[in-house]
Amino acid sequence: MDSKFTELQTVIDLRKTKGFAAASQEILTDKGKNAMDAIRKVVNAMVSEETGLLDKRSAEDKTVPTAPC
Repeated sequence: MDSKFTELQTVIDLRKTKGFAAASQEILTDKGKNAMDAIRKVVNAMVSEETGLLDKRSAEDKTVPTAPC
């Protein structure tokens, strides 16, 4: 995520110091898109892992007998 924030700051700084054209050129490099794609990949892996753990725990809970009240 640091790379995305760095890319955003670079674009902001370029816009302030060198103008819109320089910032646009930086955006066209796809560095920001690539950073977001990497972030999405990590988040999707995390969600998948957590969903798998939840499914496993839910299945285990169904096999454990419950004590009478």
